[in-house]
Amino acid sequence: MRVQVEDIFKSFRTGLTKKDVLNGITLNIDDGEVVSLVGPNGAGKSTLLKITAGILKLSTGKITINGKIGYMPEMPAFSPELTAKEHLEYVTSITSGVYRDDLLSTVGLNDINYPVSRFSKGMQKRLNLAMALSVSPQVLIMDEPFEGMDPPMVIHMWEILSKFSKDGGSVLVSSHDLHTVNKISTRILYLKNGKVVDTSGSSERIMEISVLENAETLLIFLKENGYSVAPIGGNSVQINVEKEQISSVVYLLSSNGYKISGITDITAESVYTRWSNAN
Repeated sequence: MRVQVEDIFKSFRTGLTKKDVLNGITLNIDDGEVVSLVGPNGAGKSTLLKITAGILKLSTGKITINGKIGYMPEMPAFSPELTAKEHLEYVTSITSGVYRDDLLSTVGLNDINYPVSRFSKGMQKRLNLAMALSVSPQVLIMDEPFEGMDPPMVIHMWEILSKFSKDGGSVLVSSHDLHTVNKISTRILYLKNGKVVDTSGSSERIMEISVLENAETLLIFLKENGYSVAPIGGNSVQINVEKEQISSVVYLLSSNGYKISGITDITAESVYTRWSNAN
């Protein structure tokens, strides 16, 4: 296991007021996984990333990281008068990193010789990524890395993360870009009020199945046949299945007399909306 986060809590105090930000978060990340955190502002995503990266101390719990961490904060601090190359040289001089020209080429900044004060937000994100990669990490922790990037650069970022994960690296990323989250993630965790309230994996297809009958019998039937299901409400259930099993599920239901009225993919967007609207 590359990353283990075990039952962590985090509280902040302002005077006599105590605010609980994380409430018993547990997650594991294997080699090659890209795990995305989504949720509303204030859900605890950035706090969880900072604690995992060692920037903040947790209140209780345990975190184990096997390997070097490359951390990409949402709002990095740059020296406005330095160029991208000078930033990378400085970072590698104070860490265990090794300066590599190819990192600037990887993020598309190798021909940019003017100071960071003239960088767009997207260019700053690209430099931030190069700095995170300069320590040759096994784990990348990234807070809103796609914000401010134009579509071609977002696609290029997908490619960089895909190669990193295929080479065995692990990624923990927070993003409000739900379309991108759907594309890059092996697993998506939905945070609300400091808790993981839902999860999904890209090897699975998460669907909502609606029937004309009462969904309670459908729920029992699918569970008896070994499927992971959960009630949604009304005449619908949520089912997690391997992508190649979808046609088998439809055949199973139809051959056992269930009249299917609808099948809908559940995406990061739809689950985000559901939990955002829930009490």
